[in-house]
Amino acid sequence: MRAETHRRFLEKFAPCGLRPEAHVVAYGLAENTLAVTHHGRRIVTVNQRLLQRGTLRLETAPLACPPPQQLVSCGKTSGWITVKIVDPETRVALGEKQVGEIWVAGKAPATVTGSARN
Repeated sequence: MRAETHRRFLEKFAPCGLRPEAHVVAYGLAENTLAVTHHGRRIVTVNQRLLQRGTLRLETAPLACPPPQQLVSCGKTSGWITVKIVDPETRVALGEKQVGEIWVAGKAPATVTGSARN
């Protein structure tokens, strides 16, 4: 999610009582009935040129060229979920800070699956 979109959304709905901590950026399944990632979100600045080439590099110092891009991270997975970033063509899991397709696997605890069925 783009950081600016996130900020505008929070600003737009703040007068209605939306607290920033109540809004969650998450990847979901089955029309977002189960959240795969949750909590721990933050805004990060990344190198836009490297991101376009499929590599993630977090920037701590201001960049002049190319202009930096800010993204909102999606947080961390639950303990019962495994997330892999995979090259969609080779179907091989990628290393840390590589850009690819998101693959999710896991079995929800009985309390979570029971509530999802209701």
